[in-house]
Amino acid sequence: MPRSYPATFEDIIREDLRKVFGEVLREELRRALEVAVDTGNVTSASSNTLTDSSKNWPTDQWKDYIVEIVSGTGAGQVRRIVSNTKDTLTVEPDWTTVPDSTSRYAIRFAGVGVMSLSAWGGTALTGRDVTQDLQKLQNLDVPLGDVKSLLDKLEDALSSVGADKLRISVVDSLPESPFNLAKIAGTALTGRDWSNDFAKLQNLDVKLSEHRDALKPSRSAPVQELSGQSIAASGVAEITKTNLDGWSAIVVTVKATYDANATAGVRVRWLYSADGVNFDSPEDAEDQGNYEDLTFSAGATRQRTIVVPIFQPHVKIQIVNLDTDYAVTVDVWTTLMR
Repeated sequence: MPRSYPATFEDIIREDLRKVFGEVLREELRRALEVAVDTGNVTSASSNTLTDSSKNWPTDQWKDYIVEIVSGTGAGQVRRIVSNTKDTLTVEPDWTTVPDSTSRYAIRFAGVGVMSLSAWGGTALTGRDVTQDLQKLQNLDVPLGDVKSLLDKLEDALSSVGADKLRISVVDSLPESPFNLAKIAGTALTGRDWSNDFAKLQNLDVKLSEHRDALKPSRSAPVQELSGQSIAASGVAEITKTNLDGWSAIVVTVKATYDANATAGVRVRWLYSADGVNFDSPEDAEDQGNYEDLTFSAGATRQRTIVVPIFQPHVKIQIVNLDTDYAVTVDVWTTLMR
């Protein structure tokens, strides 16, 4: 027997039936955006660039597209392209792991919006074969004429009922094909009280635009950790960053001024700790490759910016004077990245 609903549900029914039919089209178009429009091998890269010397792109052809490292060093990273030259992409935010000549990339359509860039529809993008997705799009034969006819009939029915009650038989009014709406999540709709369902739909007020900023990478204000500090011959200065949950990387900028008689430069080394007490040993950190050396020239001032990935909630940054006879003067700044 048809159920009765308050007339206030009238607009909800019209709107949400259109959402049901529109969502299928939207899903297939979203899958189509996974198609790579260009691919290649990385020749070289910096903290925010990727170069493929085999390309000859028009300037800014790929602006606002996305690029993904699909294999090799830095695989899985996805960044927005802010500009390009004939063979170099500039991205934001900076790479967490800078790609190298082992890396392969793919440029994809823009318009990804706030969807997950690591997986669409629960399937990882890396190495993804989109043939089946395109086949689904090709086979999308929703009879839109039938949908429009159904909505027109529904609107006529809604306008003909009394103002006090809205009467509609859900199962009898909806087609079995191409959308099987006799069941939702395995529950039969016949005789079903939809009050709770409508309440959930009515309260579904998530605005994706409100979440866009939360999904964009953000950074803290730079902090000068060391200012004009002298590090003795073979000495070490340490900066400990704690409680780093929610951050993905530390950007460390080091400026070193060498003595005119010095023979060696400065090393930046980072050690991880799960509890803030027990940190990696310097020997194991270097064996793992967790260090970078500034370039050296006696009497010169050199500056370098290094991206340190956050793998544990506590990280110790060590500034090491490699010279065994002369002190070095350093300035150090840190910035946290989401």
